[in-house]
Amino acid sequence: MFDFEFVERMYNAIFKGDGSGRSYYLTKGWDVFKNNIPFGGRILFEDGLYPHNVFMEVLMSMGIVGIILFFSYFKDVWKFRMKFISENTYYLPFILFFIQYFVLVLTSYNLFANMEFWTFSTVFISIILFCHDEKIKSNDGRGNTAGNH
Repeated sequence: MFDFEFVERMYNAIFKGDGSGRSYYLTKGWDVFKNNIPFGGRILFEDGLYPHNVFMEVLMSMGIVGIILFFSYFKDVWKFRMKFISENTYYLPFILFFIQYFVLVLTSYNLFANMEFWTFSTVFISIILFCHDEKIKSNDGRGNTAGNH
């Protein structure tokens, strides 16, 4: 009647150490990374699979250089404030889609083939930069927009 496969798989992964084969792919990804630490080795394994972990996938495919670039791409995420959503609720769906796809690429889906993740991350970062920039422009001490008033 009910399908609890996901719950059972998560229980086994957390409490029994059975990651449904994912630990094998994490180890394999780490081995690829260790063979070429600065620039990484390959995007996919020989069988066409990937490590099921976004950070390991970046390390495996692009090495230390890639992980620095990856974190640089997301460097403005810390500027996000809930106030951005409360001031403009039209941003909410884009932010929720970004969160959904970010969670998915943490454990599933190939990072480089997931266009939705890259699209929504770009929109999310653009919203953050736009809102943060507007706050800076309107905070000139007089409460006016930037400029000579």
